[in-house]
Amino acid sequence: MEDILEQSFEAWAFESDELADDGDAQGFIALAQDDEPAPEETGELTALLKGTKVAADWIDGCLMAVIIAPKMITPNRWMPPLFDHAISGLGPLELQRFLDIVMMRAHGAIAVAEDPEDFARQMAQRGPKGRQDWAAGFTLGCEKFKSSWPAKATGPKDRAVQRQISDRSKAGLETGYIRIIGQWLAARNAANLAEA
Repeated sequence: MEDILEQSFEAWAFESDELADDGDAQGFIALAQDDEPAPEETGELTALLKGTKVAADWIDGCLMAVIIAPKMITPNRWMPPLFDHAISGLGPLELQRFLDIVMMRAHGAIAVAEDPEDFARQMAQRGPKGRQDWAAGFTLGCEKFKSSWPAKATGPKDRAVQRQISDRSKAGLETGYIRIIGQWLAARNAANLAEA
């Protein structure tokens, strides 16, 4: 997954007028090839997203929709929509750090999808606005990649929970919804693994 994304960014870096003007493409590529990025610092993604229309919670919701989709969504498909919302204020080095953090969060979302209690703990750490943003990101992730959420691979419960999350993107997620969503995520993840 990361190799595909790295190659996509290398191509982007060589085609970018902004990088050509800076002469910093080689530095960007070297950073893109680092094996292990530094762990995310508290508030780091929020700082990178300052001045954009999205929040870190929104990105987490979108990533969860991508991770648990019944049909696999590769990073070269899901990363560009995230960039569309966040790229405006990011320079080459910030863009690489954004990529690193998003990939780390995507890997983290896999573990969270397996454990309803972990999901509930993470959601409890978000404020009401953060839970609302998470629901909005999840909803957009499902809508953007409808072909990865086909009707034949989802049942009535899947669609009911997706509708609840969509509705909660405007009203916010209360504790009862969080518990139901966490259980559904674990069930959806288990179904995906069983079909793989």
